[in-house]
Amino acid sequence: VLDTGAPYLVMEHLEGEDLQSIVDRGPLAFDRATRYIAAACEVLGEAHALGIVHRDIKPSNLFVARGDRLVVLDFGLAKLIDLASSVTHDGVVLGSPRYMAPEQIRGARDVGPRADLWSLGATLYHLVTGRPPFPGTTIESVFSEILDGPIPALPDGPLAHVISRALARDPALRFATAREFALALRTRPAELDVRFEILELLGEGSHGTVYRARHRNGGREVALKVLRGDAQQIRSRFAREAAIVQRLDHPNTVRIYESGVTSDSTPFMVFELVRGRTLAVELQRGAMLPARLARVATQVCKALEEAHARGIVHRDITPSNILLVDYAGDADFVKLLDFGVAADSEAPNLTFTGQTLGTPRYMAPEQVLGERVDGRADLYALGLVMAEALTGTPVFGGSSAIATCAAQVSPDPVPLPPAVTGGPFAAVIARATAKHRDHRFSNAAEMLAAIERGPADRPFAAPNVERRSRTYVVPVLVAFIALLGITIVLLAVRPWASDSRSSPSSSGTGKGLDEARLRARLAAIGWPPAEVTRDIWGRCNYMRTRHEAGVFDGHRREWAFVVLMMCDSDATAKSEAKRFQASYPGSWTIIDGDRVLLAYTTAPESGIADEAASKQLADALLEGAPPPPLATDAAALTAVGLDENHLQTRLVTLGWPPAEVTRQDLAGCRHTRLRLEAGTFQGISHKWGDVLLLECASQELASSEGQRLSRGFPNASITVTASKRLLMVTLEHRGSAKPFGEALLAP
Repeated sequence: VLDTGAPYLVMEHLEGEDLQSIVDRGPLAFDRATRYIAAACEVLGEAHALGIVHRDIKPSNLFVARGDRLVVLDFGLAKLIDLASSVTHDGVVLGSPRYMAPEQIRGARDVGPRADLWSLGATLYHLVTGRPPFPGTTIESVFSEILDGPIPALPDGPLAHVISRALARDPALRFATAREFALALRTRPAELDVRFEILELLGEGSHGTVYRARHRNGGREVALKVLRGDAQQIRSRFAREAAIVQRLDHPNTVRIYESGVTSDSTPFMVFELVRGRTLAVELQRGAMLPARLARVATQVCKALEEAHARGIVHRDITPSNILLVDYAGDADFVKLLDFGVAADSEAPNLTFTGQTLGTPRYMAPEQVLGERVDGRADLYALGLVMAEALTGTPVFGGSSAIATCAAQVSPDPVPLPPAVTGGPFAAVIARATAKHRDHRFSNAAEMLAAIERGPADRPFAAPNVERRSRTYVVPVLVAFIALLGITIVLLAVRPWASDSRSSPSSSGTGKGLDEARLRARLAAIGWPPAEVTRDIWGRCNYMRTRHEAGVFDGHRREWAFVVLMMCDSDATAKSEAKRFQASYPGSWTIIDGDRVLLAYTTAPESGIADEAASKQLADALLEGAPPPPLATDAAALTAVGLDENHLQTRLVTLGWPPAEVTRQDLAGCRHTRLRLEAGTFQGISHKWGDVLLLECASQELASSEGQRLSRGFPNASITVTASKRLLMVTLEHRGSAKPFGEALLAP
């Protein structure tokens, strides 16, 4: 309130124009009109959930801001119209009355959310026809038409039934919610609705819509992508995307089950439904640790290696097209998405001369210039993605696409920030992002090998540098910490090739700094073992997990982590301890020979990192005696010959062959997953099933995995054998998992 007593509001400043101004120039295309109304549905749905009814939805209150972003105006300011003051004069255009629901006109006390949906229906009619649905010249005539007149002639096309339902005079006959209205706007051929139950709208672009759907025959949930629009080039590109993805079969590439065209010529694709978050979303939380980035980047390289070998260039490698999903215990399992602009050496080029496709800030110079590209353009983009992941900020953040493209084609080197040029992957990223394609990695396999070698202390392009051999002990696979509060980082041992360096196991035993002791101590102080991720940084191995909240010594800690580093020498350990302490003020570090324990947690209740609390945690972890070795859960199945062939044979014997097999090597265990479709076991029908076989490097590792999986999948049947192998079975009906697993283990 001002000093004068006058109330005021401070609101967002918007640049653009309202839909009334836009439609005054002529009707909108169906796709554009439905996109705006669907956006309004999203806003109104949130408002209705809060008990707010707008009561004044009309074209002039729907504003299109920069970036084609729809904004609903005058929220909370709408009021019942004073008819006495709304008498029109010659030349005055009617406002709200033309968009008032019948119950509003009647003065009903229970005007609810469906009145807003009626107004949206009237607005949609106006947008696609260029005229309001009730065009009376006076308020009285408009109200008469709304209450008693004939329903206006509906526009031809797929929106007729949507508008008809929205404009029903009886609120009970309209859409029940804004979400239901929005789903109806995503028009689909009837035959798709017959085959699929639409469960959720997952995303929408200018030319297509993606739904979470359930196949009515079999019950499998899928991602259903339906094309909108009639442009021949768009339809051709959509069909080519389907053909490209069907040729790919890598675990790190999203799988396609089916594609086709409906009887009314609407193209569609059916993909595997994968749940996760994109790398773009993940980077909103901050930069990635180098070792975690390495795990992500190597998987992208593997997916690209297959695509490039089959003549396919993705051309749009961005953080938004890299999906991180939780699969087989790996929270950063990669699925590469969206081959919609991919180039295919086996198909005609759909890009016209001078036309560029992709996202400017990740496009290689030759791609910006519209030249023919090969797989090295994808490696350039991946290099930029890696640099962005290490800093949390895009390398090319120009204010416009034109400025970004100009920077890409400039002969100057890519402006990598110091955090990248001074980091562990400086050489890899510098080579991948070389402006001239001949100076980059020649293929994805070469880039993959460079990333897997880990951090290098030599500059890019240094000639004839002798390489160390890469003998690694298989890292120990880890287990989830079920607590909600602490991060544990433990390290596998990596033998170093140089004979002049001491082995990490040759010293550092005074305090017993090893994984087994820390796991036992965590359990003793109330934190059971967690999932541990193993990384390599410089000349040290370490492992790390992180959790957001938990209780230690009777006090709540907002977050914490623990790092155990095993280095190639005492000097390296001291150097790394100093670096970590500088990076994490408030941490507490204990150096024991070539090993380093770093604890970092918060003061009780305050949530602020505190050195005293960190020391308390470190001391607690070092107390107590080393635990006994882990025992196996079962030891009588060594002779079964448990492997994929055995499982395949047993499944066929049981009348339930696997529908899909995927294989992945994860931190010391070979994962073979058999994903089962609908089947019957012991007279019980199951819509789905899952069989996971782990073949591990050690018995302790197999036992550790059994403990982890039992916590993560409490309804599964898990058997660890004496042959360093583990079998996990999950079925739709949980009681069948154990007998099904026993049947699979039978000779």
